[in-house]
Amino acid sequence: MKALLGLMASVLLIGSMQVSAKNYVIGVESLNYYPLYLGRGKTYTGYARELLDSFGKANGHSFTYKVLPVKRLLSEFLTGNLDFKYPANGKWAPNAKQGHKIVYSDSTIEYIDGLMTTSGNAKLTAENLTTLGTLRGFTPWVFMDDISKGSLKLFETDALESLISMTSSGRVQGAYINVVVARYYVDNQLKKPGVLTFNSGLPHARDHFLLASIKHPKIVQEFNDFLASEKDLVDKLKDKYQVRLNN
Repeated sequence: MKALLGLMASVLLIGSMQVSAKNYVIGVESLNYYPLYLGRGKTYTGYARELLDSFGKANGHSFTYKVLPVKRLLSEFLTGNLDFKYPANGKWAPNAKQGHKIVYSDSTIEYIDGLMTTSGNAKLTAENLTTLGTLRGFTPWVFMDDISKGSLKLFETDALESLISMTSSGRVQGAYINVVVARYYVDNQLKKPGVLTFNSGLPHARDHFLLASIKHPKIVQEFNDFLASEKDLVDKLKDKYQVRLNN
């Protein structure tokens, strides 16, 4: 009898371990936003990947990263096909998210989205800005009034490389992009530091990337606890990937 009870206890223990070791699917963007993240095919790398994997390892979770186009990512998330979405923010696409109870984490990183321009457009003002480039699927909210009125023409591209190229060649006056991502690309990929600079005098957005979930609010809370208790680790990852803001 004791042997049978011991066997049953072992089975229950193994079962509970399997539950705690469940694999979760995180939907991520099919985009070169390195060093913050790079989603391409079945590959996902960068600061976000290492941060989320570190959290999973510390809490007994494992993650599969599903790389999706930006617009489809939100749709898949809202229809319940994903356990989590990254990056996320409560201010993004509010109309699409109406009726959904989404839980957001604390900040994983602070970011600035703003206008990167060549030195020739360094003194550009909102009044003489007529052309703007951005990545397809992203909305330059701070310029939407002018775009809607037709006084500002928006050009979209699927790739960071194309956006930087059209800006540096003068096809558009500026690229509305994440400042850290743009700087890293021109410094480390193009090897042309300073070819584009952030125009802080023009409208820009400063906010945070968060992890979001509809299905797993308790794991989001676990993630918040991890961010608070492992601040030194998080800071080391920010330094490793050069994602700190210096503005």
